Amino acid sequence: MLLVIVWAISAALLISHIDRGWVPHDEGLIGHTAERVLAGELPHRDFDDVYTGGLAYINAGAMRAFGMNIRSPRIVLVAVFLMCVPALFYAASRFASAVGAAVATLLGVVWSVPNYTAALPSWYNLIFAVFGTAALLRFVDVRKRRWLFVAGVCGGMSFLMKLIGLYYIAAVVLFLIYREQEGEDESPVAVGVSDHSSGTRGVGYSLFLALGLSAFVFVLLRLVRGAPGPNFLIQFVLPGAVLSAALLYNERRVSARRGPSPERFRALARLALPFMLGVAIPVALFLIPYVTSHSVGDFVRGVFITPARRLTYAAMPPMSWTRGLPALCVAGVALVSQRTPRRTSIFLAFMVAIVGTVIVADAATSGTTYRWMFAAATLLTTVIVVGAAAIVAGVGARPAVRRQRVMIVAAAVAMFALVQFPFAAAVYFCYLTPLLALGALAVTRELDLPSPAVPGALAATFIAFAVLRVYPGFIYGMGATYAPYRPLLALETPRGGGVRVPAGTAQDYSALVAVLQRHATSDTDYIYAAPDAPEAYFLTGRRNPTRTMYDFFDDQESRTTRLLRSLRERDVRVIAINTEPEFSPKVSGELRAALEREYPIMQGVGHFEVRWRE
Repeated sequence: MLLVIVWAISAALLISHIDRGWVPHDEGLIGHTAERVLAGELPHRDFDDVYTGGLAYINAGAMRAFGMNIRSPRIVLVAVFLMCVPALFYAASRFASAVGAAVATLLGVVWSVPNYTAALPSWYNLIFAVFGTAALLRFVDVRKRRWLFVAGVCGGMSFLMKLIGLYYIAAVVLFLIYREQEGEDESPVAVGVSDHSSGTRGVGYSLFLALGLSAFVFVLLRLVRGAPGPNFLIQFVLPGAVLSAALLYNERRVSARRGPSPERFRALARLALPFMLGVAIPVALFLIPYVTSHSVGDFVRGVFITPARRLTYAAMPPMSWTRGLPALCVAGVALVSQRTPRRTSIFLAFMVAIVGTVIVADAATSGTTYRWMFAAATLLTTVIVVGAAAIVAGVGARPAVRRQRVMIVAAAVAMFALVQFPFAAAVYFCYLTPLLALGALAVTRELDLPSPAVPGALAATFIAFAVLRVYPGFIYGMGATYAPYRPLLALETPRGGGVRVPAGTAQDYSALVAVLQRHATSDTDYIYAAPDAPEAYFLTGRRNPTRTMYDFFDDQESRTTRLLRSLRERDVRVIAINTEPEFSPKVSGELRAALEREYPIMQGVGHFEVRWRE
């Protein structure tokens, strides 16, 4: 019954926002890539997909089923996320009662998809991470390796949505290492004799593990190389590093009783093989058209090489560690309640509820209070992972199964926090929140509190803040101040899908579509819009003469010559220059001069400069 109630609340929040707000270039990318797939084009071979390519096929299917408009991919996202809610509830139920699981599930939901329903790949990465986490928790319960295979399929599907699916795969590998250490892999190695000779025989595996985990931390450091200040290290490197340290500490503790190295390698392989097989199958199926068309190189280049340009053009630093006091206060309250009698703990929870009510109310008018609460949530990630690492390392006498469950969730949180790199806008924190809610629940459970009242009051405060102060706003003000998103007007263009956006934006894009259609005429299917303006192609239904979505991904060598040749070959008669691109540089210099010569007549429409020739 509690699951049904949480599911109904989740559905209400999602459906009420399914047509609310947009980021033009996001929706343009979603729609334009789907349209090109429906036209028979292959991501990376025929156009520069920003992501791995799987999202384009999901959104293409959505548009084929529900219509060629912005709303269709959102319908599929909402449906898939609602399927994910029971998996989140199941995962939470491994750490708490039904009531606690319901609260944690609701906390994860209200901070996530309802706040931004655009069908972007990171939501699908989150969904597959939740499904995979639930599968791993099921594996710990029943010890059937088919659940490792299911977790692997989730990893393969996540990778096909976006490259960050590799973070989830890395999280599972960390858990499998820990699982082998615990010796519950159905292998006779698990009951090795604790003596000096067995410890000596296992030194090869221990050395391999030490080198592997050191290399893993080095990769994390390389990922954030060149980033100024300690914030990137604290939020993106420290979580993975402390879990690696916990695994190395645990290895020192268990190596003597875990037997010789060959047996340990075989034990790890028995765990890893079904998982990696699950990862490989969806990826292999996806690659079939690339293999048959001899374009695997295009896929590799588009997925692994080109995205590196984001580090230059699409980057935003994470929240400063100096704003971590609110998160430490939240953790401190939980730790204080651990050492108080039950009656005192209930009184403390009552005080937390009062303070939380005041904070949520004051956040409506005080930007400082709003940012204080948002920082408390955002910077809690590192605090939770550090606490979980202590549990994983064996602090306190806890059953092995409980520590393994904590490791599953802690690894997921630590690695999926990297979804915020290199662009740590506030909405990117929302991609993490369901896993973070699980992590908070897992660590809180291991504190053995005298009463669940204090964490319940804290969770209620964060739920109320999300529903009353984050949900009514939009991503432009998220993390900065309470700013209700209004007034809203439906996009009147045929492909707008009735999505409600600010009135001025709706009017500007309706005018843009009308001007582009009028000057393109019916003699050509093409227009040109740049930089970072794929929405112009999708809303007009006109084709793109280039392979580019976001211009900073484009090859800059001889770009002007190449672009002009393409415009002439396809008889492009009208162009739209975006004068306020979010990521790529503005059109300037040689390229702007050439476009002005080719298209001398100009009209301003919103933040677009529309140019055409007779």
